[in-house]
Amino acid sequence: MKEYSLNIHKDGATILKGGIPLETEEVMDFLRKYENMEKALLKIHKWFGEFPPIDQTYDDKKTPMSYGAAYGSNGERDYMRSVASKALT
Repeated sequence: MKEYSLNIHKDGATILKGGIPLETEEVMDFLRKYENMEKALLKIHKWFGEFPPIDQTYDDKKTPMSYGAAYGSNGERDYMRSVASKALT
């Protein structure tokens, strides 16, 4: 992976990838990817309450089951890994 850098000059700033200036479309793609990764990191950081709803209840058929109760801590971990992986693509 090539390293990104920022070149600030009197007319503004240029994002460089491997020392080569990015075109406008590449800059927009870079910013979208950054925003997606930031959202994913915030979700992973918050962790609690960030799992998708599930359609399972406890034996009383009334009380909704949490994601962790349904899938365990490994399921929670795997879900958060999927959040990170999606942000990186």
